[in-house]
Amino acid sequence: TGLKLRIIYENDTVKTVDITSSMVKEMPDMTTVGLKTLVVEYEGKTTQALINVVAPKEVNRQILGVASEYFVDAVLDLTGLKLRIDYEDGSFETLDVTSDMVIQMPDMTTAGQKTLVVEYDGKQAQVIINVVAPKETGRAILGVASQYYAGSNFDITGLKLRIDYENGTSKTLDITSAMVKEMPDMTTAGQKAFVVEYEGKTTQISVNVVVLEEVKREILGTESEYLLGSNFTITGLKLRIIYENDTVKTVD
Repeated sequence: TGLKLRIIYENDTVKTVDITSSMVKEMPDMTTVGLKTLVVEYEGKTTQALINVVAPKEVNRQILGVASEYFVDAVLDLTGLKLRIDYEDGSFETLDVTSDMVIQMPDMTTAGQKTLVVEYDGKQAQVIINVVAPKETGRAILGVASQYYAGSNFDITGLKLRIDYENGTSKTLDITSAMVKEMPDMTTAGQKAFVVEYEGKTTQISVNVVVLEEVKREILGTESEYLLGSNFTITGLKLRIIYENDTVKTVD
């Protein structure tokens, strides 16, 4: 469209004809760069022109498909990431980002603005990755028994503090004496509070303290028989009390 064939005659007159598709004998190869030939025929004569085919210049590169944020320690999955290359003629091409294109992966071990850099055809493109620490969703103290007996020692050995995060992960810590802010009162029965603190936040659980019930009493130290009229003495006699947890208390 818009191409003309100009015919100049010996008397210097000029005739201009619109080039139509029926006149074209050879179209230039536009798939590769270089000098290509356009050939037209009119009134039994052919005319040709050289066409200079050049590659459009690149004007921009960008990495597409990156999420708005990633959690600390997450794995940056390249699946779905694209490299888009824009050209001066308005065209563009889109390529899958592959591992062999990556020359710098973002550090996902800490929070902050991190950089992903890829290279293709000797040119680089980069994008900023926003790495954030996941928010806590809950804390729980684990390992507390269903009940404790009044007067017993509340041992924190084996107790854990579990912290849950919004990304579904959790971490579990041994509870140490330095973390304990309040020990349960074990001197009386009832629901008692056990409170720990970690990184400025407290967590508590109710400890069920119950009275230790007796199951049996018996007197120890009596003879199998005594003589009639003899003096009965309580010296050496013991009272043994057996409790529900199989502990024994012996009283003179």
